[in-house]
Amino acid sequence: MYHIAEDEFVPGNLLFADLNALKTTDGTTTSLIAGSATTRGYLEDVGSNARFNAILSFIQLSRSQIVLADYNNRCLRNVDRTTKLTSPYSGNCTNRGDRDGVDALFDSPWSIKLDVKNNTQLLITEHSLGSLRKIILASKHVSTIYKDSSYRLAHLLQDPSTGNIYVTFNHGLGLYDYESKSFSVIA
Repeated sequence: MYHIAEDEFVPGNLLFADLNALKTTDGTTTSLIAGSATTRGYLEDVGSNARFNAILSFIQLSRSQIVLADYNNRCLRNVDRTTKLTSPYSGNCTNRGDRDGVDALFDSPWSIKLDVKNNTQLLITEHSLGSLRKIILASKHVSTIYKDSSYRLAHLLQDPSTGNIYVTFNHGLGLYDYESKSFSVIA
């Protein structure tokens, strides 16, 4: 399991990423939403016909819309909980790269969170590139906030009072100061 959260679509359930599948459970019964726990790949489709290649993180933008980081497909993807239909959200799932804008390319999206200081954008870590990026929800415009490829950024957590962003990297912990726009190693 790579990511787990309270399921906003089915209150009382937990939503979780089982590597190449998105599932929900009440603790007794587990239901597949999209993907396959045993088969990876890339395919936009409905439910178990869809294919992912390493879901490392997701965010529920609404009760029925989930955006997930599909690490090895190098893109962000959307899952509609009502129809179980998957669709591209940002990036080109067949091309890796490092490009900002509405036609952004990703290399290795790992963690995705809503920016607590600006809830009109998402924050994303890119593992291989060592970058912290943001995506504006309304326009889907992606821009790089910080980048240093010597730090392979993974998980991110944001302090709600300061907006400062804590990220794990390689074998350490870093802090991106929201106000000064500077990165420092904590541990």
